[in-house]
Amino acid sequence: MDNKIVFRFPRSKSIAMQLAGEIKLMSAISKKVKVGVPVYKIIGRSSTYVGYSRLPEKELIPARFNKMSVADKNIFFRVTR
Repeated sequence: MDNKIVFRFPRSKSIAMQLAGEIKLMSAISKKVKVGVPVYKIIGRSSTYVGYSRLPEKELIPARFNKMSVADKNIFFRVTR
């Protein structure tokens, strides 16, 4: 593979159900914040797997979250509730 697409495969049905919610959440967040968020381009039947373009950014760890603007943090919290 060329490391351009990331695939995720849930290991259980309960995780697959959580993934379905994550798909909706990431879609909402990606339109509101200025940080990289996975945009799922490939979604398996019943959310059995997803694929998205590799993000050039690093994961959102507490130190990076703390550097976000107050406006972006507020958006993040609003869409994750």
